Amino acid sequence: MKKLSLIIAAVFIFGVANVVKAQDDGSAEHTISIDINEVSLVDIEGKDGTSINLSPEAPTEAGLGVVFTDASNDDLWLNYSSIVAEGKTRSISAAIDGSLPGGTTLSVAAAAPTSDGKGNKGASNTTPQTLTSGGVTVISGIGSCYTGNSYAKGSNISYKLNMDENSYGSLYEKEDGYEVTITYTISDDS
Repeated sequence: MKKLSLIIAAVFIFGVANVVKAQDDGSAEHTISIDINEVSLVDIEGKDGTSINLSPEAPTEAGLGVVFTDASNDDLWLNYSSIVAEGKTRSISAAIDGSLPGGTTLSVAAAAPTSDGKGNKGASNTTPQTLTSGGVTVISGIGSCYTGNSYAKGSNISYKLNMDENSYGSLYEKEDGYEVTITYTISDDS
């Protein structure tokens, strides 16, 4: 009987040891899922707000025309953040809505982004482009990046009011002034 008891005890101990060994060993593992969502944000920052005024200089002598040389402004900055799908890029466009004074056009240019922020901030179109309702590209080739958030971060934008001297006769004073809206849009490249 003693022998049988020892055999049963040995089988029990051996069986329990194998069950414990089969449940855990010296390592364990699990998975972690990581989701990076696309980001597409653009903002305009100014030192004193985002409204600007462009006014040509009135002549001081009879016989001279209105001077548009100083009808420009570079007080605003584009801030943007982007996370793109692999192999994709984005662009920022600017479109105009509203009526300009007769014979005039409004152009925009974007300076290279500041060193603030990180990533692929794209290439700015530093050549002034005439704004249209369909939009013009001011920054292209944007990848995953951020520019910093505030005045003097991102890309400085410059506006210039231009006059076609041959259309000077279309220039009229308007009691309420002229007001246009410029809309910046960040979108995926094709």
